[in-house]
Amino acid sequence: MLVCNQCNNEQETGKFCGACGGSLQLDDGETPASQPVQQTTAAAATTTAQPQTQQTTETIKNGLSEYWNYFLNLIKNPTRAFQLDESHFINGLINIALFAVAFSLSVYFYVNSLAKKAVSTTAGLFGVSDVSTAAVSLPFFSINSRLVFIMALYLLVSFGSAFVITKIGKSDDSFKTFLSQYGGLTVPFAALNIIAILTGLMGIDLLTVFLLGLSGTITLVFVPVLYVFEKLSALNVNGQRVYLSLSTLVLISIGSAIVGLMMVVNFLSDISRVSPF
Repeated sequence: MLVCNQCNNEQETGKFCGACGGSLQLDDGETPASQPVQQTTAAAATTTAQPQTQQTTETIKNGLSEYWNYFLNLIKNPTRAFQLDESHFINGLINIALFAVAFSLSVYFYVNSLAKKAVSTTAGLFGVSDVSTAAVSLPFFSINSRLVFIMALYLLVSFGSAFVITKIGKSDDSFKTFLSQYGGLTVPFAALNIIAILTGLMGIDLLTVFLLGLSGTITLVFVPVLYVFEKLSALNVNGQRVYLSLSTLVLISIGSAIVGLMMVVNFLSDISRVSPF
């Protein structure tokens, strides 16, 4: 409650008394907080928030710039991936995620392009000219989420096999270092997948299939074998790096067969839910 110094009038708000115009104060003797002071406080808070926002924006820009330089360096010379350490663990995860997402998107756009061409061709055979190919677009989220999950399983089999074999070969690299280096090796092939997205959007089917087959085969099969051979060669030139590298290929084959079997079982399960039999 505010009290007037001159007439002792009491009121809830204001700077001056509504009865005599005298100055107001809190009944305990403190100066009341006025609206201008509140505005000043809000302005000060806004002024403080602006540098923080600018600092956050600058931090994001610097992070993107550093990642772009890192990405370009590994495209130019993927061998540098073997020099990466735990500090590049997040970048390795980003590279693997980028590979999986770009691969799934390129597959989606390729299949979607085939579906539109099939509808257009079928309509032409039956003399229908007013069919809109935009209406036959495949469901984006449901297909891509499943493709990303499947590719994540194959990547898990791939780098999991390489990690196990390097540990059998007595490599002392930590899991973070391993993932940093393995993720760095996937950078050129993630770039191929990004190009495949563009070719899929443009409907260049043959080139899209070639890029997908190249990036998928090399990343899932040859990169882990190459990684094991390189790491074991650095440990012991006369070690069993040939047999251990081939063992990596065997593990990948077994794991891929299991994932493929899971996909077939899941596909049959989906059919059984919609089949009247």
